[in-house]
Order: sequence, then C-alpha cells, then structure tokens
Amino acid sequence: MKISSKQKFILILIVILSLFIRLYNLNSESFGYGEIETYQAVNEYLKGNFLKNFYIFDNPPLGKYIFTAFSLINPVEIGMRLASVVFGFLAVVAVYFLARKFYGDKTALLAAIFTAFSIIHIQFSRYVQFEAMLSFFYVITFYFFFEFLEKRTNKNAVLLGISSALGFLVKFAFIYAILTIIILCIVKKLIWIKRKPTFSLFIDNKLLKALIVFIVVFFLIWPNSLYPINTKITINAEGAFETHKIDINIPTLLLAFGYRFTQVNEAVTNSILLSIPVIGHFFFFLVKESFIFIIFFFLGIYAIFRKKEKNDLYLLLIVALFFIFLWIQNVRYTYRYLTIIIPFLAIISARAISIFKKNIQWIVIAVIFIIMLIYALVAGPSYALYYNELQPILNIPESEGGFGVGIKDVVSSIANCSSVLTDGAYAFLIEYHYPGLASDNITNPDCVVKGRVENKKVDEFISKNNCKKEIIEKNNKILFEIYKC
Repeated sequence: MKISSKQKFILILIVILSLFIRLYNLNSESFGYGEIETYQAVNEYLKGNFLKNFYIFDNPPLGKYIFTAFSLINPVEIGMRLASVVFGFLAVVAVYFLARKFYGDKTALLAAIFTAFSIIHIQFSRYVQFEAMLSFFYVITFYFFFEFLEKRTNKNAVLLGISSALGFLVKFAFIYAILTIIILCIVKKLIWIKRKPTFSLFIDNKLLKALIVFIVVFFLIWPNSLYPINTKITINAEGAFETHKIDINIPTLLLAFGYRFTQVNEAVTNSILLSIPVIGHFFFFLVKESFIFIIFFFLGIYAIFRKKEKNDLYLLLIVALFFIFLWIQNVRYTYRYLTIIIPFLAIISARAISIFKKNIQWIVIAVIFIIMLIYALVAGPSYALYYNELQPILNIPESEGGFGVGIKDVVSSIANCSSVLTDGAYAFLIEYHYPGLASDNITNPDCVVKGRVENKKVDEFISKNNCKKEIIEKNNKILFEIYKC
C-alpha cells in the first residue's frame, strides 16, 4: 500500500521537526556522567586498544565503534552526540513503518509524533549513550521479525539476522528483544521441543538461516569477542572456612556479559512505587512525559481492549516482556532504559485514534502534534531536569542527578581556581576540562564544588571556612554551589 502525498508531507514534517529539536543547542552542556565514560572508551579505540578496552566494559563494541567515528567531528561533544541524534530520528521513521504495518496510516503518524516529541526519547537522542541506538534497532528488528512471520523468505531471514546482531552488539540489554522473539517463535511453532521418544529440538529452516546470519555478523563486527583475558577471581562463600582464589583466562564476551549480570544487579530505591515488581520503572514514564502522551497511553490501552485487533497481543507482549526482563535484571532505577521501549508505548498511545469518529481523527492528530511540539520546545534544552506535575504527587526521585546538567557552568566558574575540592563523581567530570585540578582528597583547596551528591568532606570544609558562594541553577533548580575560599 503506497503512502499518499498527504501522508508523506506530514511524515516529512514530523521527521524534520524531530531532527531540529534533537539538534538544537546540542552543545548546551559539557559531557555528563555516562558521556564521559563513553568518551574515554572512544579514546581507547583511537589509540588502537581494541582488546583490553575496559571503559564501559559491560557493553559490546558496536556503539563504541559508531561513537568513535563521530568523535572525529569537532567539537567532540557535538560530534559524538550527533550519533545519537541520527539514531533518534531514524527511530521516529522506523516506528512509523512498524505502526503502519500493524494498524494503518493515521495510527502510524500518531505513533511517529509521540516518539518524535517524547521528552525521554529526545533527551537520549541528544546524549552520548546507547539507548537511542537500541531504540532504533529494537523497532526495526521487530519490523523485520513480523515481515519474516508473514513471508518466510531468505531475504527476510537475512534482514532479521543482521538487525538482531547489530542490536545485540550495541548493548547487551538488546537480549530483551531476542528473548521476546524466541518466545514468539515458540508460540508460532517456529521452534518446538519433543521429549518423547527422544528429546528433540526443532527450528524452522528459515529461522535457522537468520540465526546463522546473526552469528556471522556478530563475529565479523566483534572478532575479538573470544579473546581470552586473564581474570583473577576471589571466592568467599558465606560460612566457608577458606577464601579461594582463581586465576583463569576468560573470553572477553563471557567476561563482559557476566559483568553486566553481576555488577549491575544492585538496584536500590526508597520509592515504594519504583519498587513495585515489573511496573516499577513505568512510573518514570508517568512523571517525565507530557500529560497528553500519558493520557493517550491509557486511552490506547482502552482502545486495544475494546477493538481487539490481531496485532494488539503482539504489541502488548513486547512491552510486557520488556518490563518483566528489566525487573528481573534489577538494573538501577533510571528512566534511560525507557528510551528503548518509548516507540512501542507510542504505538499503544496511537491506538487511541481508533476510538474517535473518522471525521475528527485528523483534528485530533493535529492537536496532539501541536501540544507535543510545544511541550518538547518548552522542556529543552535541559530535558534531564524536566518532570511533570505528577512527580511530587507520586514522590518519584529525580534520576541520576540531572545527568550532569550544569557542569558547563561549573567549568566556567572554576577557571581561575588552583585546586578544587568536590565529590569524586564531579571530579571525574571536571577532569576532562582541567586534568588534576579537582579531587575529593584535597586538604586546602581555594575552591569547592558542592552538587547534589552528598559528601562529608565537602560539607565539613564549607562549614569551617569563610567562602564566597555562587549558585548554579537551571529550571528553578539549584544544581551546584561553588565556594571560593
């Protein structure tokens, strides 16, 4: 089914505006927390260190390869962020085609609008992290998967294998998509198991071809994934009399994958709502997005149960399994992971268009477009600081201290300082601009940076010394206090 000229015009307008918002004032901040780590990984790649690159060690290399290529664009902050911009707006295009495949033109345009102007999606499309890339690969992988279900051709098998491998090579969190596809394949009997008379595993021939393509692409892009790295492990079992030490060579892939599922599994929160099994992270969606997106999400759920189209179950299953896997992995409480699933929440929200009469559906789309665009423009460029009016009501804490918003002003303020006392996390960010200037161990600094991270040394020094205070704030929120002593 061809796209009409009217549909093309609206889609192009959405894409252009989504690109403009993601590009506008892209250097408004210096590198934030996660961005600095990615930048250091990129520096290691630029030095030729591909075998023992331990920055963001728990991630496979494709995202780092891409950021390394974009880091050649100056200034480096803009260059690397452009990678996320590209994948962010590509996700907008991709969700249009997936939603159109499922439900038709109007739902597709509305899904593209919700994705294009989602506060969460925009933020991580302007940030040097992997979530915008994952969001794109999540969408196209499921697009190719449903194409594969309809027409099990060699072409569709190859496309499914390639997209799945690329997504997994960006970040291990893409395993959520792979596990979901495996479950759907079992349901659709593309994979089945027989226990009698002998145990047998059967895989559809074309699906097996997709798996082979996945493996080939994986090792082409990450040929050193099986490179053994010497690893020293200390085992101290509870109640054991002795501590055992193991010195062993472990393949990079297993070491990195194991790190992801041991170190990250330490999520802690004081929020009762965030602690709710499975749906805890969903409350970030409720406090970060514009009300019209939130309202239409629940209207979309209503429309799904009222209309009951054949693809609704697939859509709900993809979203439900994402939140189940996120809860099982018990990753830290941050809304960054929602970036991956935002396009699918957008499709659910767009399903609400079906409950409106046909003669006003275009009016509804136009109103949503205008309101979402205004929200996105008003919230920027410090999207990390934006929370809607539900946040204080639901008592959801701000995530990750604003992702380093305000560091650019801190850097400017301490330009003439000879030594800076601050928390180690902020020293890490300042180090990029002034190597060796800031630390959490300086005894007689002439400047102190106090942020949202509590630090006893910082507080004690400020209380004992007469220092001139300077406040750095944005969106009516105090981000940093600079003390010059």
